[in-house]
Amino acid sequence: MTAVVTDDIVYEDPSMFGQHIIGKPDFGAFLQMFWRAFPDAFFEISGSPYLALLGTGVAVPYRVTGTFTGDLYGPSPLTLAPTGRRADITGVDLYEFRDGLLSHWISVIDGLALAQQLGLAPPARSTMFRLAMRMQRLAAPAMRRMH
Repeated sequence: MTAVVTDDIVYEDPSMFGQHIIGKPDFGAFLQMFWRAFPDAFFEISGSPYLALLGTGVAVPYRVTGTFTGDLYGPSPLTLAPTGRRADITGVDLYEFRDGLLSHWISVIDGLALAQQLGLAPPARSTMFRLAMRMQRLAAPAMRRMH
């Protein structure tokens, strides 16, 4: 895949804790990490691609399934341990091209749904989810004062 990207490729994904992948070497390392974490990942286009009227972009809706069986790296030095859980999510990838190569890729997914399916966040309506919502409510006044 690195053969079709620019040297300064930028990859953004909301499920990556606000980090961006910048540059071909880091992009290649990210892809290797992803395939180690989800070796059976399967992507399929789930609708018609959309072309930008002005510019060089395209949006592609997709569905991906896969089993979380390898370490998934978050912000250094954090690592998410595999849960063996399977995910089935939809998303939209936004691609920008320069000189025939992919230069900017934004992946838009429902990060909460993904985290819940993989066992990284409690399921909605569970006791843990309700507890987390109550804790947020208790913390909100302090958070407002900090701004």
